[in-house]
Amino acid sequence: MENGKCFIHGGRTPRGEEWHRTQWPDGKSPDAERKLRKKLAERERAARKRSTRLAAMSPEELERHRAWHAARTPGSAAVRQRKRDERKQAAEIRAMLERPQPAPTGEGAELEEQIAALRAELEALGVDQQKSIGAFA
Repeated sequence: MENGKCFIHGGRTPRGEEWHRTQWPDGKSPDAERKLRKKLAERERAARKRSTRLAAMSPEELERHRAWHAARTPGSAAVRQRKRDERKQAAEIRAMLERPQPAPTGEGAELEEQIAALRAELEALGVDQQKSIGAFA
């Protein structure tokens, strides 16, 4: 409704970043304790109903339910978009790392040969390569 209240129950509809959070009654209100008890009873009733519904689901239905909820996390649109962008960037980085690397040429090939020679020398001396690398880091 235009006044911001729900036309079904008369309460304000949560908006913004806090839309998914329980709206607790104002503690300064004269009947705050009654409203709090009512809200807690509603939450308990909803939790029992949800657990009953989940217990009745088949494993496939439960998996689809969990996947649906995982894909629809609450929060602001900006936070959800940032997380999507981060997942996309991570996937691109993984794809880049999985691509085969071209063989080094020129100076890179010379450095690879020197590294291989030094590793062989370390092996001949019986030195643990990981410990020796850590000593110089």
